[in-house]
Amino acid sequence: MTITLSPLPAPTTVRTYLAIDLENLLGRARASAGAAAAVLRAVRDAVGLAAGDLAVLAANAHLLATVGRDLPFPCRLVIGERGADGADRALVGANDPAWIAGRFDRVVIASGDHYFLGLAEHLRAAGVDVVIVGRHRSIHHGFWRIGCEVIPLGDGSAGPSGIALAA
Repeated sequence: MTITLSPLPAPTTVRTYLAIDLENLLGRARASAGAAAAVLRAVRDAVGLAAGDLAVLAANAHLLATVGRDLPFPCRLVIGERGADGADRALVGANDPAWIAGRFDRVVIASGDHYFLGLAEHLRAAGVDVVIVGRHRSIHHGFWRIGCEVIPLGDGSAGPSGIALAA
């Protein structure tokens, strides 16, 4: 008797790793909890988070203290370092491209900052789909050059974030 096994169906769920530079999305280092929550909801709605996805959010300590309890979805919080690009450095340091590539099908970088271009390049080279979500007219041209999908938030007419923010 011969038993033939059917191959397992390919998984249909795409797991997403979401890396968020909140200061970049807001266009400033300080904001109200409502303003930050509005930007985060816009990101969530733009990328469609699901069960099994992982979100990592970096910002300065003051901003994280302001928004930490009012997040519209669960996030691992990373406190930004002091100085210029502090949240950027902390977020890049919290992301191991090899670990991410082995566990996630898609990475969304919620920042248009050029600081994340190297991370995006490493992930694309590892075969991971990379999506950039950022403020309208504040997304570095290099992300298009390396083939990332780019989703601009808003039209730039509603303040520094480019989207209408709640108070």
